[in-house]
Amino acid sequence: SNLLHGLDSRFSRRDNWGMAIWAMPPEVSAMSDIQQLESRVAALERELADFKKHHAANGQREHWLLRMRGMFKDFEDFDEIVRLGREYRQSQTFEAHG
Repeated sequence: SNLLHGLDSRFSRRDNWGMAIWAMPPEVSAMSDIQQLESRVAALERELADFKKHHAANGQREHWLLRMRGMFKDFEDFDEIVRLGREYRQSQTFEAHG
């Protein structure tokens, strides 16, 4: 017996072996895709609003690099670390590409 007998042909078709394939009409599928996208965009907008609200509430407006200022002021080996870093960078040789 044919399970698809009498159903709207827009909802089904047959594959190369004659097997019934269920499919939604293109207009229903497109609407579903649009609804999915709208739902995903709405979720992203909510998450972005929560993210902004959280960071504004925490005073995270200052650039992260500026928040690092003075972090090592009492670290006794900091000057040595800077000197060794500079020494290493200056010892590197770079080939010109071109």
